[in-house]
Amino acid sequence: MPSTRAGAAGRRTKGGVKTTRASVAKRRQQVSELYLEGHSMVAIGEQLKIVASTVWNDLQAARLEWRTQAVENIDKLIQRELSRIDYIEMEALKAWQRSIGPHIKTVEKSGTRPGVEGGGSFDETTEHTEELAGDPRFLDVMNKCVEQRRKILGLDAPSRSTISNPDGSPLLTGIRVIEVGKDKS
Repeated sequence: MPSTRAGAAGRRTKGGVKTTRASVAKRRQQVSELYLEGHSMVAIGEQLKIVASTVWNDLQAARLEWRTQAVENIDKLIQRELSRIDYIEMEALKAWQRSIGPHIKTVEKSGTRPGVEGGGSFDETTEHTEELAGDPRFLDVMNKCVEQRRKILGLDAPSRSTISNPDGSPLLTGIRVIEVGKDKS
């Protein structure tokens, strides 16, 4: 009778055929591909010359792997979006800090004055200093970043929504329950 003990390289099945992790992975890949193409478990078993329970077990393992990959992909996507939000928020903070304090405003004018001999051209430059409290648009950007981060992380309490008519009135009014089969007497 063949051994059923698992070894480092693989295991022996009841039929005595040695399976390795690589061969199981390859078979599961084939089962998954056929399943995704729409083949039934019986047809997959017949094509790959394996029993239906093996097809079932392989599909269960594939589904578990698909769920695990989906969660990992969602986690990566969340991290990427949070990193983008952090970058935008940091840039908005830097811009807001630059918008605070004294700013020199330079106005250059050039042209000609009518009625002056010799063309009357002129060039003027004036400078004046303004004390600015900061551009509130950058604070708005930072606030939107905080809102987006809270949404992604699910930190806000869930909001309740109801279905209603455009005017806000209840969608269903005046509904009566009629019992069928009851005698009115």
